[in-house]
Amino acid sequence: MSWLPAAARAILRAEESRLAFFQDANLERVFDHLAEQEGLALNAGQRQAVRTALTNKVAVLTGGRSFLLRDPRELEKTLADIARELRYQYLLGYVPMEPITPGASEWRSIRVVVKKPGLRVRARDGYMTD
Repeated sequence: MSWLPAAARAILRAEESRLAFFQDANLERVFDHLAEQEGLALNAGQRQAVRTALTNKVAVLTGGRSFLLRDPRELEKTLADIARELRYQYLLGYVPMEPITPGASEWRSIRVVVKKPGLRVRARDGYMTD
């Protein structure tokens, strides 16, 4: 996606959660702004690529993943994969060592590690206190 402005590429590569940005983003307004202010008009394929990349990013930031169906015949297999994953998920909770300061908004990183080889962990990378 070298045609994306550097700022947009930076957002897609961001390691800390920027979920609030994604929740507030109106992609059509972003696309219009790029065309009007930056002279970068995206075609339909490029717009779809941005939507797909942002969907994937939000999924990763929230500890999940996204599925892109390119063919309706893939739907049954995709739903079976999702159902299998849901049967083998765990919910973990914890209490932070440092208490949360009331009224403060700060980033808290989370890292989940398992000792058993061959297991895959998919978890969000942190959360905002507020």
